[in-house]
Amino acid sequence: MGTWSDSVFGNDTARDLLLEYKVAFCQYSPEVAVEKLNQYVETLFDSQDEVMLHYYLSLALFMHKNGIPGTDVIQRAVDQIDKMLMNYSESKSINRQLFRLKESLQAPLPKQRKIRLDLNCEPLYQMGDIISLQIFPAVDASVFYHIMIQKVGDYISWTSKICPEIQDHWPVFQLTNYLDRKKPGMEDYRRCRKNLYTFYSDGTLLPYKRRSVEVLGYEKVKDPISKCTRYLFFSTKVDQKIYAILGSAY
Repeated sequence: MGTWSDSVFGNDTARDLLLEYKVAFCQYSPEVAVEKLNQYVETLFDSQDEVMLHYYLSLALFMHKNGIPGTDVIQRAVDQIDKMLMNYSESKSINRQLFRLKESLQAPLPKQRKIRLDLNCEPLYQMGDIISLQIFPAVDASVFYHIMIQKVGDYISWTSKICPEIQDHWPVFQLTNYLDRKKPGMEDYRRCRKNLYTFYSDGTLLPYKRRSVEVLGYEKVKDPISKCTRYLFFSTKVDQKIYAILGSAY
């Protein structure tokens, strides 16, 4: 059966599928989720390939850890472990790892947990929104400036193969050259330089709320941007990079 890794989620197959596990069990009943995952994985790998072992084991462990009922899935993984124990009978280290995994899977199921997706499932802000917020160029939080950005697109970094409507959205902004201690208004936007720098940023509201965000108005975006490789995250503590970009604009 090839080379065994001592970490069920320590291989590319399991890591790549982990997010799909979350989507499947978040969106569907356990029976339907397993059916969809089986169908998807069968399109990716040969049924005899070693990566199928990682799938069987990682799926069973995910379901058991989260208290998701699925006796057939867990028994399938236990059967695979028994076969592997026969192959690795001379390796005490691997046998111990497999025995521990088997014991974990055969333990009583814990209370079922709610599956949460670590994704930005809905776009943040409307296309064309003109936004003001504070930046902090130093550790001292009392030193801040107001800037203005416009939302010009949504960068979709990931789309589920199990449930394609589940996507990870990151807003794409264009920076203006506004940098002042005074909070701006739409008159300031009309006078400032536009399209100074394009970047994608946080897809959740909290980092912006911490920076006294305000939607000032709207201007239509002619060519929305769907791909972006530059990022500036407002969830970081200081904004030296964005401050340097604005400083060089003057």
